[in-house]
Amino acid sequence: MKLKGKVIVVTGGSGLIGKAIVEFLTNEGAVCINADISLKGKESPTAMYVDINDAASIQGVIDRVTGTYGRLDGLVNNAYPKPAGYGSKSFQQTPHALWMDFVNTNLNGYYLCAYYALEKMRSLGIPGSLVNVASIYGMIAPDFSLYEGTEMNFPGEYTVVKGGIINFTKYLAAVYGPSGIRVNSVSPGGIANNQHPEFVKRYSKKVMMGRMGEANEVASCISFLLSDDASYISAHNLVIDGGLSAA
Repeated sequence: MKLKGKVIVVTGGSGLIGKAIVEFLTNEGAVCINADISLKGKESPTAMYVDINDAASIQGVIDRVTGTYGRLDGLVNNAYPKPAGYGSKSFQQTPHALWMDFVNTNLNGYYLCAYYALEKMRSLGIPGSLVNVASIYGMIAPDFSLYEGTEMNFPGEYTVVKGGIINFTKYLAAVYGPSGIRVNSVSPGGIANNQHPEFVKRYSKKVMMGRMGEANEVASCISFLLSDDASYISAHNLVIDGGLSAA
């Protein structure tokens, strides 16, 4: 119950990793609000519709949360909108409009969510915590041999977004540190999600621990960064990849 009494918003809480985060934080005692674009017409005090590219939508969620619970202790920037056609083509074949749409949607979505959450924490005088979900592929180059013969692909725009998020995290930590607010990121490696068996086999061979990660292993690390156990950790990028990026 390390998060007992804390009110935390998780964007994209209906996805694979998002569901694990919401469940883990709730089990740790937090009042956890899933803010997801899929929740239109299905809202409750702990499930709210949000469009992360709509400033008014984000501000509305933050205001509703603080109006209902009187505080905001944390936000997990996890939403990962994918435009139609995303990841289906090579770098050379990716339409410029698709690239720009993905980068704009995700980087600016993270910016807007961070802005409204952090400003609300600062105005309320709450020493809160924000965690951005990045990726090891914001740090290292992909190995394209993992995808051969699988019809899977690795989109270049993903690396741009995730690398930007890691550095944006450090910037935000510097801006809001004087207010007692901590900002960190997590960089997961590959997470098991019914991928092609050949990809899983190849990927697992590259990992020191010999397997892909699980969504709850990302969630537990995020929970730690949101908790008071991490009270002197800020501007940090916590890598969760079984040792892959260190090899």
